[in-house]
Amino acid sequence: MLSEMMLILDAFAVIIPIILIAYAYKKKIRNLETRALILLLSACAIWFAIDAIMQVVGSELVLLKLGYVNRAATSAFYLGLALAFSRAKILQRKWGYFLLYAPFILMSVLICVSMTGVMPRVMETFLPEFTPLGRVAYISYYSLYLLLGFSLFVREYQGSKSKIGKRRVLPVMVASVIVILYNVIGGAPVFLFGATNQPELNNIIMTTGLVLIAYAVLKYRAFIVIPMTESKKSAGPKYILKPGLSYLIKEKKSIKGFNAFVDAVKRGRQGLCITTQYPNEVRRKYSLHVTPILWLSKQRLDYSIDPASLGALAYAIDEFIRKSQKSVVMLDGLEYLVTANGFDSVVTLLHDIRESIAVNRSSFIVSVNPKTLNKAQLAIIERYMESVIMRARSENSSG
Repeated sequence: MLSEMMLILDAFAVIIPIILIAYAYKKKIRNLETRALILLLSACAIWFAIDAIMQVVGSELVLLKLGYVNRAATSAFYLGLALAFSRAKILQRKWGYFLLYAPFILMSVLICVSMTGVMPRVMETFLPEFTPLGRVAYISYYSLYLLLGFSLFVREYQGSKSKIGKRRVLPVMVASVIVILYNVIGGAPVFLFGATNQPELNNIIMTTGLVLIAYAVLKYRAFIVIPMTESKKSAGPKYILKPGLSYLIKEKKSIKGFNAFVDAVKRGRQGLCITTQYPNEVRRKYSLHVTPILWLSKQRLDYSIDPASLGALAYAIDEFIRKSQKSVVMLDGLEYLVTANGFDSVVTLLHDIRESIAVNRSSFIVSVNPKTLNKAQLAIIERYMESVIMRARSENSSG
């Protein structure tokens, strides 16, 4: 009965990573963090599948070796995910991945050489017989990579100056704590002494952690926007956009809002535009060649973002202003966001963005048709916003 239960749990643990990998591919999320997540999920799926096979056919030495090689791989891919989250420069260099994965390759060879047999089965757990050197090396390697990855996530959490930044790291930290505590309290005694009074639950604990990590990556890491600077510069400024401030422009059509945005990027500021208008039309109309533009649309394209995905939108903006210098962000389509998510959720989004804008000394422009909101809603938004100051005599400041 216990064997059948463990087989069901192992099968469940195999299916979950596969579902998460399929979801990542379906969403077409192409960035460093997602690639690192897929590697981690793949290694865990193979690990769990091997455990399931051993529940059926028994413990073969070759299967046990392959299982522990995949366990070593999960710790390496976990550290790779932490480095991707923290945007470590090591991953931007050709030798970076070699330095990251070389210890894993050496550990894999050592596992194959130093694992000499299979210990008698304890409860539902298959335990390897290692040479003393192999056992110490494996524990040291696994612990070091796990703790290094966790420390990077902690540093990323502490270094995030906005609520958005902290929210995207928190699920990974919770998952890491769960896995680390289980390995310290439950896994280490089993591995070191072969003694346990409970069934092996490592796969289920790991699966729980993977779900939390996948949630953080796929929800908040959906869009990585690279800051770019327009080459063609305009002569003199028409608008003054002070660093750290957010501006509200009330207009039927987003004309003045785009003028202020384009004026800023044509004078060398890095910009991000979020709009309901088709990006190619915006580029043609305002001669924007390299400025990133996200399209608020339900179309599944590389440059589109679902208006109902406020978490992804919040991350895209927060990540952009953290990576850029003297940036300016334009939001055209506030009404669409309100329709898709409700006013309260959008106000929370604006508050979080405004906070990030202030911390990173950027500028934020929101263009809205005042007739689409009632007076109370408009008053709430105006409370957090400034009005654009225009220099050109032909223009009048909006407010």
